[in-house]
Amino acid sequence: MIAGGHNATNVAISVGDDATTASLTAYFTTTRPVGIQGGRYEGTLRLDPDGAWRFDTLAIISAWGWTADVQKVSDPVSVDQSKFAGKPATGL
Repeated sequence: MIAGGHNATNVAISVGDDATTASLTAYFTTTRPVGIQGGRYEGTLRLDPDGAWRFDTLAIISAWGWTADVQKVSDPVSVDQSKFAGKPATGL
């Protein structure tokens, strides 16, 4: 069963020569219990006088997706049953 989630990858930010504008592109996937979809983000940003970057435009382009009939095959594993007891696997 697909759990809910959101992932963005291949994030590219190109800052303009004047360092007050930028463009952004990224790919994304989202998952939910009965489906998955993906696409890309495209936007432009500006540097405001307060020093914060803000979007001027942002397009969310859903390029693909599907839903499925799902059947639950197991329950979540509790922390006490987890091999790593809920801790990251690295550095053990």
